[in-house]
Amino acid sequence: MSKVSKQYQWFQFHRAKRDHIVWKKLQEHVAKCLLPKGTLFFVGGTLRYPKCRAEALMVLKIWRASRTPLSGFHLEQYKRLKKYEVYYPVKGLFFPKYEYTAGKVARPRRKFSMENITCASGIHFFFDYNHAKVF
Repeated sequence: MSKVSKQYQWFQFHRAKRDHIVWKKLQEHVAKCLLPKGTLFFVGGTLRYPKCRAEALMVLKIWRASRTPLSGFHLEQYKRLKKYEVYYPVKGLFFPKYEYTAGKVARPRRKFSMENITCASGIHFFFDYNHAKVF
């Protein structure tokens, strides 16, 4: 059972009860984000991948999290940290024209959807880093 199912009902909209650290999958990267208290979000997905979506997220940090080979200094740092922090804008996974940057708020391009489905307008995220990385 995931953290999500213990705190929030599945396939329903919620206002965050507190600040949460959440994870966003990007192209070859994973972003650590803040879901602020009071932010509207939807819990959906599957038990294997409890994917959620929010009206906004604050991007805190972005790490390279791909299987692309690294070399030299970057490889040694990656081995130590298991992730490699980046400071440039990174493209979204399904909408490559949308870029995410550490320190900025991410909002959906279209109005946040109030449809009771997982894949609709919103900033998609996971409560677990590993779910985001393997998605």
